[in-house]
Amino acid sequence: MHEVEEYVLGTVCAAVPVTVGGVVASVGFSLPLAGLDRLRPTAVRLRDRQERALVTQAFTLLP
Repeated sequence: MHEVEEYVLGTVCAAVPVTVGGVVASVGFSLPLAGLDRLRPTAVRLRDRQERALVTQAFTLLP
C-alpha cells in the first residue's frame, strides 16, 4: 500500500507488512515525491530484510 502526499506535501509513503510466524506488523517509511519510482522496490527490500532479521532474532531468543 502506498500514499502520495498523505501527511506532508512532496512525499510518498508506504506501509510494509512484516510477518513472522503468526505475528503480523507493519513498518512505514517515506520518500520525497521524486522517489515514487523507488517506493515499491524499497518496500519489497525492507519487508524481506525485516522478516529475515526478525526470524533470526526469534530463534536466537529461544532458551
